[in-house]
Amino acid sequence: VKFAVLARNDNVAFFRAHQAEMYANLNKVTPVERFVAVGTNAAARLANGAVVFCFPLDYLAWTENNARLAESLDRLVSAFSDVRGKEIRIAGGISPSARKALEGLGWKVLDNQKGLST
Repeated sequence: VKFAVLARNDNVAFFRAHQAEMYANLNKVTPVERFVAVGTNAAARLANGAVVFCFPLDYLAWTENNARLAESLDRLVSAFSDVRGKEIRIAGGISPSARKALEGLGWKVLDNQKGLST
């Protein structure tokens, strides 16, 4: 919620509010130990050591900007101590090239996670 309040504009606030809902729903099925700041993004740190990003996107396409963001987030998460898994959960779909690239960075990708968003 803090990340939504500090958003630069209404679109970012809307995105982050829905992201907070996804994290709250994730916590109902997989306990979230705490949240960690990853650059200007928030990620859930699970009790098992995994770091999870929830993105309330209808569809994730692989673009130059998304590639840069993914590589940056991956570097930042890899610098954390004792990471035992990396997950990205997307409310909607994902392009085959985005899935391949993210999995190539070592991320577990779960799409169509509409049950996590409202």
